[in-house]
Amino acid sequence: MKQITLSGILLPCILILLQACASSRINSQPNPTGSPAGMPEILPTAAESGNAVYRNDIHIRAVRHFKKTYPGVEDEHWYVIRNGFMAKYKAGDINLRIDYDQYGRWLYSIRYYAEKKLPREVRHQVKSTWYDYAISSVEEIEVNKQLIYVVHIHEGADWKMIRVCDGEMSEILPPGKLR
Repeated sequence: MKQITLSGILLPCILILLQACASSRINSQPNPTGSPAGMPEILPTAAESGNAVYRNDIHIRAVRHFKKTYPGVEDEHWYVIRNGFMAKYKAGDINLRIDYDQYGRWLYSIRYYAEKKLPREVRHQVKSTWYDYAISSVEEIEVNKQLIYVVHIHEGADWKMIRVCDGEMSEILPPGKLR
């Protein structure tokens, strides 16, 4: 009889203590400057997300693809974005962004750089048409084994975005800009 009463009192007390510990862990804020020893590394979050992203929150297929494709990169930052994941890192003066879907499948890669890194033939093609314009920045988008260059040019207050793909060139109109 004593064993039944003792387990009837002790079991609910243990369950209450476990629930209190679990709820305090859920409600506690992670340390933004680093993680304590033994805890997973807390990674930066996307602008729309208010919660920390743990490495375990990234689909393993995305992490494996990233490590296989970019083997020397150790300082990448992972983000949870709408319908997937994003990795960012910097290689010299080139910023890179790699996006994956929610299942960890690679979608596209974007390299951001200045005019001096732009391939000569693409630069020549843009400058031969818009020779008075200065190239301010370039986005090199790799998707489906195809390279697309988005070249940002300007002359004074007049800004344009030029798309170059497979030798064809066209002007991209930013949202809200009318001809």
